[in-house]
Amino acid sequence: MSEEQTPEAQTPVKATTVVLAVLGGVYLAEAVAWLFAVRVNPIVFDDKFQESVARFTEFFAITAAPLWFLTTLALTHGMPRRRIAFLALGAVLLFPLPLVIGVVV
Repeated sequence: MSEEQTPEAQTPVKATTVVLAVLGGVYLAEAVAWLFAVRVNPIVFDDKFQESVARFTEFFAITAAPLWFLTTLALTHGMPRRRIAFLALGAVLLFPLPLVIGVVV
């Protein structure tokens, strides 16, 4: 005989999957927003070193959201509440403020 799961047992898994999908979309939107923020607010330097450091930090600003999402998924395997909490925290911390308020140089 095969074990059949009740609908109550399947509901938390489906709810967690929906929450992860929504947060994945939020992180993707944040990465795109950071890309736009970097392009809209160009910073010009006279020094080549400063320019290379700025390009390096722009790259990490764009890739930070997907890296946070993938790292959280990898490190919180089997802990759905902790996973959702860390993903929600990252969504707040990685919000692209320069796109919203602009950059004052």
